Amino acid sequence: MYYGKKSSLDRLNNKTPVSFENPETSKKLFGENVYISASKVESFYNCPFAYFMRYGLKAEPLREAVLDPAQSGTIVHLVMERVLKQFPKEEFVEATNDQIRETV
Repeated sequence: MYYGKKSSLDRLNNKTPVSFENPETSKKLFGENVYISASKVESFYNCPFAYFMRYGLKAEPLREAVLDPAQSGTIVHLVMERVLKQFPKEEFVEATNDQIRETV
């Protein structure tokens, strides 16, 4: 159970380089010089996939988008401005809700 962890720590301690199947891909993901800390090693052994997502892809958990009233107003005004630019006045007055919704 601990053999893989111990051999990795021994490799780090002895500064033995780690080899990858495709070094160019690993450089693109992790950078030229990889900084390894105890918490990163622990993170890797707890879940290699989570380590890859966090440190390789730099993925972050989704956050809920929250707009304050000023931001909401700005977005509404921008959408209205762009919709009204696409319709001549006569066409806008006669447009159906579906046509306007599609444009938005």
